[in-house]
Amino acid sequence: MRLRDTATPDPVVQAFFLAGPLRFDFDPEFSEVDFEYLPHGGWGSPARRLYGVAWQTVRLEPWQSYNHAVERFGSHDGWQLLTVQVERGRTRHFVNGELLREAEGRTVPTVPMAISFSHWLAAGSQAGPAREHAFEVDWVLHVSDRSVPPADMEARVQQLRAQGLKRHDTVPDSGLTSECNL
Repeated sequence: MRLRDTATPDPVVQAFFLAGPLRFDFDPEFSEVDFEYLPHGGWGSPARRLYGVAWQTVRLEPWQSYNHAVERFGSHDGWQLLTVQVERGRTRHFVNGELLREAEGRTVPTVPMAISFSHWLAAGSQAGPAREHAFEVDWVLHVSDRSVPPADMEARVQQLRAQGLKRHDTVPDSGLTSECNL
């Protein structure tokens, strides 16, 4: 993903996430794993950071969540290799091949999730003249039933490119929608 330090002060959220639908408060079948880039802060902090989180369930009002979060502060402007590994009993977040966080226990996803991307403005955005924000994703590689190290993923993408393959979807349709309904 190409993350951007935007020129406007808008509370931009640039996200790559895996999610299942939240049907009701504390839904035991809700799961989510995110990477969110907050170039102008957000979620109660003004700090520029990349935020990784693994969720198992949540109640929206009043807010109570079961998640593990990790933050990497500073600019992440430019192309970043964001990798999530979801295994039975644990999740891992990697940035450019470096392990950022491993989470275990209550917050590990328990159900299949849709692969999604979003680019949106969080609470606190100010009215004003029209602005434009860009969001770019170069490639997505999904492998089920085993964790693949980030370097091996990059090598596989290079093999596919050498074959001239620009798109190949092998993920079976599970009926999941790719939306964030929080």
